[in-house]
Amino acid sequence: MKAYKGFKPDLTWDGFQFEIGKTYEVEGKPIYYKNGFTACGDIDSVFIECGLRNDNIICEVEVLGDIDRDGDSSRVVTNKIKIIRELTVDDLLKFNTTRTLIKAIILDPSIITEDMLRHDDWGVRVTIAELGKNRHRNVLVNDTHFKVRVAVATYGTTKHRDILINDSNVYVRCYVARYGTNKHRNILLDDEHWMVRKYVAKYGTNKQRDILHDDKDCDVVEATRKYYK
Repeated sequence: MKAYKGFKPDLTWDGFQFEIGKTYEVEGKPIYYKNGFTACGDIDSVFIECGLRNDNIICEVEVLGDIDRDGDSSRVVTNKIKIIRELTVDDLLKFNTTRTLIKAIILDPSIITEDMLRHDDWGVRVTIAELGKNRHRNVLVNDTHFKVRVAVATYGTTKHRDILINDSNVYVRCYVARYGTNKHRNILLDDEHWMVRKYVAKYGTNKQRDILHDDKDCDVVEATRKYYK
């Protein structure tokens, strides 16, 4: 049975060291979560097993022994497995799923194209905002999903935050307060939302905290005391 398995970059998993091309076997019947090697018949299920937003690698494997299934999912555990090869970025792109595209971008941001900036899944666009170039963020600063704009506020430039400081979404303005300049925070001192002003109190200067010391919101006042330096 052809399947896929995730590993740490050094080809370890659960404290066990693997090698490409080798076969591994355990005694006894495979029992999910108890005995054996896990693998996934569906590529997207691998990311449930080993996570997506990390530097873990994905390998093609061959399930050679008995198997025990994880309910109705494609995840299985076997008592004998062979590690065939590590999947390349090109391999991941050929699967043409959202998760494999995100993983491919994480492994090699140079593959980002203009078309990807318009991908239907906001998770793809967030990944590009995090790992792409500023020319990509120049487009994504106007993205329709607030989480993409939050990523631009976090990883972008002062010019990007100059635009996002007036964003309609409170979380976007919070991240401008966190990652922006004191000039940005001076403007956000008068923000209508208490959460933004709290971020100014947390990440700003003592002078800004002095101004917010008498804020109408108790959480903001508490933040001025907690983060006073």
